[in-house]
Amino acid sequence: MSLDFIDISEYEYKSENFFYNALNELKRNLDVIEIKDNKFVTKNKLTEMGVKEDEIKSFIKDVHYFALNQESYFNIYILKKYRIGKNIFRLGFNNIFYEELLKYSNKFEMQQYKGNILFTVNKVESSVFTDLVRQIIIDRKKIYRYQVKEIFQNDFNILNFNDTNILDFFDSKQETYYCNTIDMFFENEEEYLNTILRRD
Repeated sequence: MSLDFIDISEYEYKSENFFYNALNELKRNLDVIEIKDNKFVTKNKLTEMGVKEDEIKSFIKDVHYFALNQESYFNIYILKKYRIGKNIFRLGFNNIFYEELLKYSNKFEMQQYKGNILFTVNKVESSVFTDLVRQIIIDRKKIYRYQVKEIFQNDFNILNFNDTNILDFFDSKQETYYCNTIDMFFENEEEYLNTILRRD
C-alpha cells in the first residue's frame, strides 16, 4: 500500500474474505491503523509524522503497566484523564486509533458497547462489563443501581449507559446479589440479609 491514508470504502474487491483477512494481517502487524470508520493511516505516514514504532510499543507498555498497577479496567477516556501515553495523544486522532493499538497488542481483553470499548488486564469470567459491574459491587459491598450507572457515566464517560443496561450485565449466577425491591446490589446474600435486618 503506497498511500499514506487509505479509505477502504473506495475499493472494490472480488473476494471479501480474502480482502479482510489481508487487512487484518496488516492491522495485526500495525502496518495500517484505523483512524475512523474504514479509514486507515500507514506506518510510514506515522513515521513521517514523528511517531516511530518504538513510541507505539512504549505507549502499549505504559498502558499495560498502568492497568496492572492502578486501573485494571479502563478506556481511552481514563488513559487521557491520567495522561497515560500523553505524547501519542498529541496526534489528535479519533479514539478508534488508540483503541486499535491496544486491541492488536494482544495484552488486553476488551468489549465494545454502544461505541465504547472497555479494556482490562484481568482474566474475563463472563464479559468485561459484567466482571466490572461485579467488581464495583464487591468493592463497595452494597450499592444502588443508579450509583453503578453514575460510576460508568462519571468515571468512564460512558454517558449512554443506562439503568436497564446494568441489569443486562448483571449475572445472577455469580455470588453478588440483587434486590429488586430496593433496587440495590450486594456483595453477596449475607450482606443483603445483614442490611435488611439492620433496616428493620
